Amino acid sequence: MILIREEERENAEKRKNRLLAVYIVVACLYVAAALLLLFLSPDGYKPYMVVTIVISIAFGFYSVFFFSVQYDCVVKKYRLLNKVFSALPEREYGVFVKETEPLTYEGVEMRVLRFNVLGNERDIHLFKGELSLREGEKYLLEIHAGVLVEAGECDEKAFS
Repeated sequence: MILIREEERENAEKRKNRLLAVYIVVACLYVAAALLLLFLSPDGYKPYMVVTIVISIAFGFYSVFFFSVQYDCVVKKYRLLNKVFSALPEREYGVFVKETEPLTYEGVEMRVLRFNVLGNERDIHLFKGELSLREGEKYLLEIHAGVLVEAGECDEKAFS
């Protein structure tokens, strides 16, 4: 079962670029509105000044929200996927032990699966997807940078 595909990295990069383009358009609109209000203001400029201040405050809050929540989340996901697909793949057989509590890995919350690989317990991160694993079952794992990319059941003959 393939859990992460190469297209997801490309989609994350497109989304990152699209979000940045939206921010640039909003910034250009803000600058245009501020300049328009500046040049159109007559001698009694207080209403124009108040509108410019309100627009500036709104743009400031939008910028903080955009770069601290929206854009940051997409960039972290893109960096993780880029790291996963640029790493060397590992194909190993492992026995599923248990699922531990989720934790943040590279800025993205992930499920943590514990496998017994070559006699040692190893924590492997699951980026997304619902994977139904049974304790004590043997699986063929494809791991990139500590993230499970593909998992498949294997028969007893493969281990013998």
